[in-house]
Amino acid sequence: MHQMGKFIGFVFLGAALCGCTATLSVPPDTILDRSAPATRKPPVSALMVLPPRGSERGQRSDLSDLERFLLEKGFRIISSGITGRVASGPSEVRADESSRLSDLERALILAKNSNADALLQVGEIGFSDAERHFVLPDGERANFKEVPESPTSPNAFGVRIKEAKFTFQAKLINVENGEIMVSMDISQSTSRVSPAVNMSVPLNQGHTTIKVDTSQRRKEVVFQVMDAFSDHISVRALQRPVQP
Repeated sequence: MHQMGKFIGFVFLGAALCGCTATLSVPPDTILDRSAPATRKPPVSALMVLPPRGSERGQRSDLSDLERFLLEKGFRIISSGITGRVASGPSEVRADESSRLSDLERALILAKNSNADALLQVGEIGFSDAERHFVLPDGERANFKEVPESPTSPNAFGVRIKEAKFTFQAKLINVENGEIMVSMDISQSTSRVSPAVNMSVPLNQGHTTIKVDTSQRRKEVVFQVMDAFSDHISVRALQRPVQP
């Protein structure tokens, strides 16, 4: 048994010293969309955005990006900054009634009074740190395989990818009756967009850490998530007054 242990140790040591490498290949992948869509896309022309509780427009560039994206798609947008302040403060109902209303109820009242078709209640929007783990399977010395968790064996050849994950969770709510028309949960990460990750990794014991997070990748991630979001709703053309 002692001799076998020495033999295994020499095998891994030899791989580390010989300059051997294995290929890490991570192709682009589709977004993760866990949304519960409506049976048909709800037609909307005017949207009011209710930001996550505690956030303010000036502190959340992600909300500004969301509003800009919706404007480019043809929606009429009522600012999330106004909505956030109204949701956390007095509403247009009497003060004694306002104190008993939730943020959502106050925002729905404002949205209806502003002639919005729907309220977009944002639960989460933004980037967070994330990781992916890859390991060489037993007997494999050519290509890494993705695994759910980092390998615990001290002799494992592993690669840890550090990335940024963008998550968008929101509900589209009918201002007339409070019906949830669409519940969205969409995410994408920087290692899953183009260009693909292809590189040779030295076979060192322990982990090789690679960071796959650039401004260009983040832009592509946000674009893909927002594009998936727009697939769940359709823009209703605004009715223009007939000229005499």
